[in-house]
Amino acid sequence: MHITGLHHVAIIASDYARSRDFYCRILGLKVIAENWRADRQSWKLDLALPGGGQLELFSFPAPRPAPPGRKPAACATWRWPQRTRKPRAPICGIAA
Repeated sequence: MHITGLHHVAIIASDYARSRDFYCRILGLKVIAENWRADRQSWKLDLALPGGGQLELFSFPAPRPAPPGRKPAACATWRWPQRTRKPRAPICGIAA
C-alpha cells in the first residue's frame, strides 16, 4: 500500500497556547478556523497543511488517560525544502 495523500490529523494539546504558537509561528501553518467550544470547555484550531491536508488541534481541560495497557503515541516526520536555511525545531526546545 502506498499513501498518496492525507486529509487531516487530530492532535490533543496539553498546553493549547504553546502548541498554537509552535504550529503557527514556528512552523508557519495558516489558521483556517479557530473555535472555542463552550460545551466542552475546549479550543479547536484548524490549520492548513501543505498539499491540502489539515491539522486539527484540540485542547481539553482534563484529557482522559489512555486505557490500561495502551500508551499514547505520536509519529511525525517533517521534511524541510532545500531553500530552508535551517530546521526550526531546535529553537523550540525539540531535539532534532
